[in-house]
Amino acid sequence: MNKSEKKYALRIIGILIVISILGIKFKIDKEYEGIVESIYRFEKNKITNAKLEEYIDFMKKINKAPEENILIAYTKINDNKISQAEAILSKNISNFNKYTNIKTRLTSIEVLAKIYLNQGEEDKAINLIKDNFSNLRSKDYKYNVDIILEFMDDVIDMTDANLAIELIEHGVPRYYNLSEKINLKILDKIRTWYILTNNYAKASEASIKSVHLSKKLNDKQSQAESMIELALLFSRLKGYETGIKVIQESLDIEIADERTRAEVEVYAFINLCELYLTIGDYENAEKFSDKIPDYKDNLSEEDYRDIEILKNNMDSEIYVHKNDLKSAKESLDKSLELQKKDKNESYYEKDISYALALGKFYEETGEPSKSKSIYKDLLSRAKSDKNYYLYEKVLKLLIQIEDNIILKNEYLMDLSDLVEYEQDKRYGDYSYNILDKIKYENELIESNNFKLLIYKIIFIFILGLVLFNKKLLELKRRNTHDVLINAYNRRIFDKKYKMALDNGKKFYIMILDLDNFKNINDTYGHQFGDTVLVDTCEVIRSTISRHYQLFRYGGEEFVIISKSQNNEDVLDMAESIRKEIESMTWKSDIKVTVSIGVSSYSDSTTNVLENADKNLYISKKTGKNKVTYN
Repeated sequence: MNKSEKKYALRIIGILIVISILGIKFKIDKEYEGIVESIYRFEKNKITNAKLEEYIDFMKKINKAPEENILIAYTKINDNKISQAEAILSKNISNFNKYTNIKTRLTSIEVLAKIYLNQGEEDKAINLIKDNFSNLRSKDYKYNVDIILEFMDDVIDMTDANLAIELIEHGVPRYYNLSEKINLKILDKIRTWYILTNNYAKASEASIKSVHLSKKLNDKQSQAESMIELALLFSRLKGYETGIKVIQESLDIEIADERTRAEVEVYAFINLCELYLTIGDYENAEKFSDKIPDYKDNLSEEDYRDIEILKNNMDSEIYVHKNDLKSAKESLDKSLELQKKDKNESYYEKDISYALALGKFYEETGEPSKSKSIYKDLLSRAKSDKNYYLYEKVLKLLIQIEDNIILKNEYLMDLSDLVEYEQDKRYGDYSYNILDKIKYENELIESNNFKLLIYKIIFIFILGLVLFNKKLLELKRRNTHDVLINAYNRRIFDKKYKMALDNGKKFYIMILDLDNFKNINDTYGHQFGDTVLVDTCEVIRSTISRHYQLFRYGGEEFVIISKSQNNEDVLDMAESIRKEIESMTWKSDIKVTVSIGVSSYSDSTTNVLENADKNLYISKKTGKNKVTYN
């Protein structure tokens, strides 16, 4: 072999070695990614310790300490050695760097946060999530936005949507300069989260931006889906006809890919069917339900099963309307059978849809006790999940069928409290500022020649909602609130107090009186006195939770009604209010304090208001700036 041939042979050998090394590396990388995916899905697909040990050995061989540590933590969790798992995860997270796999990072944070939450350490869990989320870089968003947003959905399951909104909307620096495609994905999620928090104004704003951006990017699927979800938002605002028009417009969007088009159209038909059922148009509901089976071959088995569950739930309502109870029961049985096979989470409320349909079926068959049992279970779930939209919906169903006057009154009281509590959150941000933003998006659309009827429909609907809601809130506040301090007035207190007494269940009254308020007025003037009233009232309002209602009883005296069943909780709240007011700072050396009298109602022999007033008197006479309860 001459020199040239040797050189050629060595080159060939070198290439073969490189190919061999790359092949080995590819195999290792593939196995590594597979194990990381298993780590990420650990809670959904439990892994035995034997399999975990195999994974640990592999990670040890390729020197992947973060993955090795989380796998070791999983073995401890399987063995119920939670404190050891906590220590391993805490150390693991502290050693993360920019090269650590993002799935490993987020999974470690999530698992440790859940350990904290199970131990009742909510603040610790939230701080862990916040601190580590702030360490994400622009590169993480650019290449892993889907993983980050999926993690945020898990955060919502652990805490609530407000934390997810705070982290994504306010925690992603603008200088990251994320692409419009990534921003569209983020917008789509934020819209959903705002709906979960019942902030429909912000959800509307995000939806309009999403529709515009998807149109600009020529993302037909996202544009159609954004419009359908915007329609669902309008339905929550009682804009059913507008919602139907928006979905019909979405069906006119031409999507080239047959499977994608099928997915979007089925999604539209399901939601059109639900909207028509809501307004009692059973003929159109049936028309769109009948279209759904045509798409069976265009969807995966799991996806179609999901759709079929919802279809059967809605079909049962259509049959109930026709008084065909046999077919209604068959649809419900079919839905239940499919749910037992189903593992898909695309429509995570399909079991709620089934429960509501079953409840209505039992109403028609003359079995209201079964309906009540179903609705009460849904009420507990809605309360636990903080799903106040469902909570309100189920309360209305219970009020319709409840024949026990005491229970009906309790549901009415809960509904009244809920509507009051949620109204500002749902509609309060529907201001002219929001309208201006939507108008700006509309002008952008027109300047880009995106001339669709839908934008005019949306703009007119929201304009009407803004005008109506502003007028409604203004009129309502005049009748229910004290103009100066924005708390419920004496007339509403009398009404709520009577309802609480009629309800017959335990509740608490706090009477609060600002100490030496007459001296403040006489010394510094009534204008400063008004400032004290407004500011202290704001402190009280920010301290109490939704289970406490604040009223101005007269002058410098306030009353709080609490439905809490626990003495300790109520007294802790009263003490928190007292401390917060005492710590307020004012001009000069003024000190404002409050005396509080607390009493509980247990039966009709108790004059809870009079007892609270007596306890307030004791607080005043024994030194002021204290809470009295006996």
